Amino acid sequence: MKAITTARTAALIPYRRLVDSSPTDPADLTVYEGVPSATVARALIDCRDMIMHDRLLNAVCTAKRTRLLHAREVQRVLDAIGHDG
Repeated sequence: MKAITTARTAALIPYRRLVDSSPTDPADLTVYEGVPSATVARALIDCRDMIMHDRLLNAVCTAKRTRLLHAREVQRVLDAIGHDG
């Protein structure tokens, strides 16, 4: 996959990445439409080394606004990604 942008360029980035991050804490697991899955909070934390920090913060804000994350989960994610504010 190739992307063209006038805003910035990036080093060669693989277009897909397999992440094997099986949550060991039962609190990090949920079920969406019958499919066992990681919670939104766990998924955001697992993305911290793959997504630019500002985009990850935007995803956290969007998840909070759309009620996919509770306030306690928001703080947990922010702490895990190293956000001070």
